[in-house]
Amino acid sequence: MQILEILFDTEHHFLYVTACLIVAAGITGIVYYRNKETVELGKWQTGLLLFLRFSSIFFLAVLLLSPLVKTIKRFVYAPEVIIAFDNSSSILAVNDSTGQKAKANQILNELNAGLGGGFSLINYSFGEEAKLTGSLQLNEKKSDYSNLISTVYNNHFNENVGALVIVGDGIYNKGANPLSGIQKLNFPVYTVGLGDTSIVNDSKIVGIRVNRTAFSGNQFPLEVDLSLHNPDNRNVSLKVFNGKKLVKSRMVKPTGED
Repeated sequence: MQILEILFDTEHHFLYVTACLIVAAGITGIVYYRNKETVELGKWQTGLLLFLRFSSIFFLAVLLLSPLVKTIKRFVYAPEVIIAFDNSSSILAVNDSTGQKAKANQILNELNAGLGGGFSLINYSFGEEAKLTGSLQLNEKKSDYSNLISTVYNNHFNENVGALVIVGDGIYNKGANPLSGIQKLNFPVYTVGLGDTSIVNDSKIVGIRVNRTAFSGNQFPLEVDLSLHNPDNRNVSLKVFNGKKLVKSRMVKPTGED
């Protein structure tokens, strides 16, 4: 929506108006003072002519002394909502792939219909790269969530973005951990689970602590932080290598469900 405003420059307006009044009164007085041509006119006719003359000179003086007119155009844009859809084939890795594809398109249509009234919608699909599109093929072999985050940030960092909605299964096989890139976004990120979103057994090293300085030939402590997802009370084998040489091996028993 575009709003047009026309503003007159009001800086020193009191001095301008006073000067214009004096000039208009002076010129009007000179023109009509003891003017023999106005003797035959009645008082109301003379007064009307005086008023018209004074008014015309005054407004002309105002335009000459303060000609600056500011024109301001205001563009009002609705907040943007970015909908990003995982276009990888892993979305279809379920028993009913045909029904899953129909469900994916249904979710996309419902999001656009539900949010389209009060927001300006921008649709992305992403696999190996993020692209502006309104259609889904669900045939890409890679999912790079970090590339999506970077693309959204680079393309919309200076725009009025209300939210980013990511629809996918959360499985990525390319790029960095998307959680690290989300930190630089200055708007909320929402997720909609689709595909095989079940939590599987998983383990990962989340931290390593070791002294930076150690004497050659001496043993030194090494602390490793493990994160276990659904371990099912199964022991995890932890091995430490120096290059290709196995230095230490230990079986780790989970202490809880997570």
